[in-house]
Amino acid sequence: MNNELSNIPSTWKWVTLDDIGIVVSGGTPSTKDPEFWNGNIPWITPADLSSYEDIYISKGRRNISQVGLEYSSAILLPKNSIVFSSRAPIGYVAIAQNKMATNQGFKNLILPIDLVNPKYVYYYLKAIKELAENMASGTTFLELSTSKFKLIPFPLAPIEEQNKIVEKIEELFSQIKNSEDNLLNSLKSLEKLKFSIGNKFFIKDDNSKIKKIKNIGVVSTGKTPSTINKEFYDGDVNFFKPSDLGDDLMLYQSEMKISKKGWNVISQAEVDSILVTCIGSILGKVGIVKKEGGFNQQINKITVNKDYIPEYILYFCLSQFFKNQLVENSSSTTISIINKTKFENLDVFDVDIEKQREIVNFLNEKHDELKSQEKSVRIELEKTRFLRDKILKQAFVGDLIDRFDTNLSTEELFENIRSEKEKILAKQQEVVKSHTKVSKAKHDLKDIINSKFSNVPFRFEDLVELNIFSIVQLSEQWDKLLFEGYIKKNYNIETKQIQFNKV
Repeated sequence: MNNELSNIPSTWKWVTLDDIGIVVSGGTPSTKDPEFWNGNIPWITPADLSSYEDIYISKGRRNISQVGLEYSSAILLPKNSIVFSSRAPIGYVAIAQNKMATNQGFKNLILPIDLVNPKYVYYYLKAIKELAENMASGTTFLELSTSKFKLIPFPLAPIEEQNKIVEKIEELFSQIKNSEDNLLNSLKSLEKLKFSIGNKFFIKDDNSKIKKIKNIGVVSTGKTPSTINKEFYDGDVNFFKPSDLGDDLMLYQSEMKISKKGWNVISQAEVDSILVTCIGSILGKVGIVKKEGGFNQQINKITVNKDYIPEYILYFCLSQFFKNQLVENSSSTTISIINKTKFENLDVFDVDIEKQREIVNFLNEKHDELKSQEKSVRIELEKTRFLRDKILKQAFVGDLIDRFDTNLSTEELFENIRSEKEKILAKQQEVVKSHTKVSKAKHDLKDIINSKFSNVPFRFEDLVELNIFSIVQLSEQWDKLLFEGYIKKNYNIETKQIQFNKV
C-alpha cells in the first residue's frame, strides 16, 4: 500500500474492494452474429473512457441486445456500479449512470449504495491508479486480474464521512476547475496574440511595395517517401508534417523520422527555410526550419534569396494579410487547397533589409515575452494537476474534513455491508432461476405477440422494452405484420394513445 495512504483515522477500517461490493467482469458477444448487436443495452469498452472526464457514463459507442447479453459473459450492471478498466490501459474509472454492460477489459463493482457512496469509491480509485498498475501482471500487456482487483485495499469510513469527503472534494475540484478555465483562456489569448502581433507591419496602402513570393525566393512542394520501402524510415532525419507546425514557430524536431536514404529521394527543407501548410482546416500553419529534414506534400517550402531575412518572411506568413490571401486563392472544393502556382503568386510586402531587420528584432522580442508568459501559465496548469492529487491523498487518510460523531461505527457499517451483499447476491440468483433465457434462434414477432399480447392492447414501445429484437429487426417484422393485417391500429380515447391489437 502507498505509504501516503496507509495511515487512516482509528474510526475507519482497512478492508478490500471485495468486502464492499460484488466484483464482476464483462464480456463481448460474438461480432459474427448481428442479432447480438444494436439492441437497447449500453455496452462500453476502455476506448469509450479515453479522454472521458465526466464521473458518470450512460453509454458507449455500441449497444448490445438482450440475446447478445445472454449469449456472452457480459453482465447487466445496475445503476451506480463502478466500472474500472483493467487492461489497455489500467485505471479508467466511471460510475454507471444507468443499467449497462462492459467488455472484458473491465473489472466492475456492484455496490450497496445506501452504505457505500459510489463517488467515494470513484475518487479513491482515481487516487490509487498507480497501485492498481503495480498489482497487474502480463507479458504482452499488463492486466489486473479479478482476484487482484478484489484484493485492492479500501479505507472504509462511516457513510456520513464518505458523503462529507465527497462534498469537500467536489467543492475544491470546482474551484480548481475555475482556475484551470481561466488559465486555458489565458493560453488562448496568448496564442491569438502570437499570430496577430505583427499585423500592424503588414497593412496594404498606396505606398506599399509588393512582390510575388516567386520573386523573393524558391517555392517547392513536399513529398512522402514510399511507405513500401522500409529502408526510407526509422532513421534520425526530421520529416515535417502539418501536425509539427503551429505550436512552436522554430522547427527543431519532428514527430516522425526518416532515414538518410528516404531524405535523398524527396524535397529537402534546409535550415531557415519557411514551411507553410496548404490544405484544409490546417491551411496556413507556419514554421521556420532550425534543423534540416524532409516535409510532406501538404506543405510548401519557401527558400528566400539573399535580399530577405527568413524571419521577416516567417512573420509575414503569420499575418492576417497573408492568411486572407491563402483563403481567397484556395480551391472551394470539399477540402480547401492552394496549389503551388497560386501560392507562388501571392503578394509579399517588399521592404529594404534594414526595415526587415527592425521588424524582426521587434517581433522577436515580443514573441520571447509571449513565450515566457505562456511558460508561466503552463506551470500553473501543471500545479493544478498536483493539487488534485494532493486533495485526493488528504481525503483518504482522513485529513480533508474534521472528525465528527456518526450514527454507525465502521465495524457496524462493515457488518451491514456484508449482509447487504448477501441480499444482492441472493436477489440476483433468484432472477437467474426465474428467468427464461431468450432463444438465440431467429425470433418470430407473431409468436411473441400471440404469447404476450393475445387478448390485450399493446404499444410498439412494449415490444421494444422486451429487449428481444434489435430496433432494425423489430421494425422489419412490424412493418410486415401491419401490411399483412395481423395487427390493427386503434386509438384509446381514455389514455389518448395509439395502441395495437392482434386481429
